[in-house]
This record gives sequence, C-alpha cells and structure tokens, in this order.
Amino acid sequence: SLAHDHYQAGRLPEAAAIYERILKVDPDNIPALGNFGSIALKLKQPETAAAIISRVVELDLRQPVARNNLGEALHMVGEQKKALSHLRTARELRPDFARAHYNIAAVHMDLGRGEEALKHFRLAIEHGGDGVQARLNIARILVGELPPPVTLEIDPTNACNHDCVWCVDSKHRKLHMGHMDKEVLFSVIAQAAALGVKSIVIKGGGEPLVYPWI
Repeated sequence: SLAHDHYQAGRLPEAAAIYERILKVDPDNIPALGNFGSIALKLKQPETAAAIISRVVELDLRQPVARNNLGEALHMVGEQKKALSHLRTARELRPDFARAHYNIAAVHMDLGRGEEALKHFRLAIEHGGDGVQARLNIARILVGELPPPVTLEIDPTNACNHDCVWCVDSKHRKLHMGHMDKEVLFSVIAQAAALGVKSIVIKGGGEPLVYPWI
C-alpha cells in the first residue's frame, strides 16, 4: 500500500496521514494501528504511541512487536513496571526477539539493575540486535557508569481507610500498620534528587493519601 511504502521509505508524516485516514474508516485495523503507533514512537511522541499501540494489544494479545513498542513507549514516559510487563510478554511470545531483550536491558539500566541489564544486552547481541549500542552500554555498566534510576517508588504508609475484599496487603496490615518517618522520607527524596532521579511515584500497600505529610 502507499502508506506502507511511505513508512518503509522513512516518509513518516506522509505515512501517518494515510494511516489516520484508514483508521477513520476502519478504527480496529491492526496493521494500520501498529504502524501508526510505530510512527509516533519514531517521532518521539511516546504518549501518543502508547495510546495507539494499547489498542493493538487489546485487539490481539499475541502481538510481540506491538508489546515491544508499547513497552518502549511506556519506558520513555517513565512507566517502568508497565514497560517491563509488556516487554517480557514480547520476549515470551518471541524468545529470540533481539529488540525486546535490548529494551528490557535499557529499562533495567535506568532502574540501576546492572546485572539484569547486562544479561539482556548480551541476549540482544546473541539474537542479532544492535550490537554496537548494546556493547557500549555493557562497557558503561562494567566500568561503573550505571546511571541513576529514572523513577523511584516510595511506599510511605501501609495504612488504609478502605476495606477491599481483594486486597493482598490486608493480612500484613493487621499485623503491622504504620507510616514511614517523615525525616526518612524527606531524606530519601533529597538523595534521589541529588542523584538525578527524574520522578518519584508515591504508592504502596496502603492508601498514600492517608500519609500525614503528603
């Protein structure tokens, strides 16, 4: 198709315009959605890419390329746990998927998990991926240039003002319920900022908004 020809030739705006017209007529066209989302990813529009590719995954759970691209988009917006979930599914669907291994490694690298990053960069090389960049990243890790995490998750409390029947933390809460010390929390945040952490997610085994110092 003309859209695919533009896409393969790198004429991304022209391809995107055609895919957009296709999707107005056929909004659940999986190839068009996948390529439209991939274009958004290549154009550094990860939020748009994630929204489009999520629809591909909803329509067909067994799409390794869509899972990988969704994981890559989520990684770019700092949703590391969700990114890893989709990337691992891509790898399970296609164990030799070099790009999925590379992206898994990249997420682990951003989270400061050097050993996991090394493992998957090596798997990416083994399966024929971008060997140059993977080897550069392996070298950075081995000489101690591991970057700080992009995102830090903090559980400030396990207290909760709800009583949900499906809660996996309810038993633990009955045995021990409490808040993180305020000074500890502020110290962790200050250290994270000094290290270059880009964002902090306040979450945990309770309701974060019952924490007195938020």
